[in-house]
Amino acid sequence: MGANRNPVRVIRRLRTAISNDLYDSEARVIPGISMVKELTQDKLKKLGESTTAILKPDIQRIADKRFGKLKVGRVQSDLFSSEKFREWFKSVSRGIEEDESPALEAMITTLTTHYGEDTLAKILSSASQRDGNWMSAQLQDTLLRKWVSDKKTVDDVYKLLKLDTEGQSIFDSPTLTTWMDYVSGLKLDPSDSLWTKLQTQFDDAVLAKMIAQSEDDVLRDVLQELEGSMRIKWFQQDKSMDDVFKILKLNEDIDNIMKNPVLSTWVYYGWKLKKDPYQFLL
Repeated sequence: MGANRNPVRVIRRLRTAISNDLYDSEARVIPGISMVKELTQDKLKKLGESTTAILKPDIQRIADKRFGKLKVGRVQSDLFSSEKFREWFKSVSRGIEEDESPALEAMITTLTTHYGEDTLAKILSSASQRDGNWMSAQLQDTLLRKWVSDKKTVDDVYKLLKLDTEGQSIFDSPTLTTWMDYVSGLKLDPSDSLWTKLQTQFDDAVLAKMIAQSEDDVLRDVLQELEGSMRIKWFQQDKSMDDVFKILKLNEDIDNIMKNPVLSTWVYYGWKLKKDPYQFLL
């Protein structure tokens, strides 16, 4: 019986030894495999980066060259509806339909060089609002993403678009909505941001008149929010109806008060105070 047990023990020890040896071999082999994978991935990543780096300048060269060859810059009106622009857009985008980002970025660079950022933004915004042109919409989105990538602040873009020089016609500027879209993209409230900017440029009388006289349907909700912000400010400052009457300078032209565009602003404020504004006028 004792003689029969020895072979079993030997076999078991042999199996254990073989098993341990295999384990040690795997432990030695696996790091090698991981290293190969890491090296391969690193090389592929570098290859992809170098390919992208080569591709972008090439697309940029094509965009610039064909822009000049097709004389796109000579189009006088309705740029994005012109045959020259459409042909240029298609020729730059051709062959990279899966990801048009490099082509769009190249076109933005070409257009910016030709028109300047503020003029380009105005052209893009006007085309998108007027015609709903899909090409201008794509380019406008690319321009906004470029500003984000360039880390431009809300104030930077406000000045870039020359909104600070628009004066009382700012609500008529097509680039105002572009700026508000950019503000929204930064996860900020565009109405609050606009209110902050306008407060530094205009007094309440001028701003109330600008809001009352604007007929822009696109900005209707924004204008209502601006007027609401103005009322909240008066509430917080504990302004009376008489105070606001003077703030809006309604007392300076009593004879024509019924024609004054800001009269409705004052009347609404009176209602919010649960006062009868018409009794005040008697």
